[in-house]
Amino acid sequence: MHENGTISSELIDKHFTKSDRVELAKIIAFVDSAVLSKVENENININKAYHHYLDSMFTLKVDGQEFDSLVFDEEKKFVFLFSLDSSLFNKIWVKSLSKRVKTRDTILIPPDRLISISFYINSEFFVLLKDFGINNEYYAGMIDDMESAGGLSPTVVASYLLFHRAFDFTNPDNKLWAAMFLMTLEESLEIRVQRYLTKK
Repeated sequence: MHENGTISSELIDKHFTKSDRVELAKIIAFVDSAVLSKVENENININKAYHHYLDSMFTLKVDGQEFDSLVFDEEKKFVFLFSLDSSLFNKIWVKSLSKRVKTRDTILIPPDRLISISFYINSEFFVLLKDFGINNEYYAGMIDDMESAGGLSPTVVASYLLFHRAFDFTNPDNKLWAAMFLMTLEESLEIRVQRYLTKK
């Protein structure tokens, strides 16, 4: 999958150039490292590590808890993402700065530096996901949910956490989706606002 520092499959090669695939491999390497750092088992292989990590998220979700402790450090994540080739970033995500943020006890207007990323529904990556869905019911249903919600909805998150065991993460297509899913997840708004206020 990572020959010559790139990622490759029939469908990935169809939608992304070689230089894009080098950047995609960097994202996957970042996610691999972050996942392994959260899994307390030095000898676990990366496929099992992803499943263990997603299982941990699912357990927290079932218990009615946020999975902030498992979401990637957002400052490190954004430094990394914004160091990538911007043309590749724009084929996957859109970056936004909220104009107004309201939590239980805080209202921020305008909250500069409170960045969010979300999947760009008209992106090349989204077209790739549609191709994944041609022969896979999960991806087909996920695409429908994302189009209806305009992005990574709670339904999509819950469904993936429930059904991830059906996927082999040695498969480049599945690994790419897992990495993009995890990179797009955000901490709860309360946590993000508190950190923003602390560092303001």
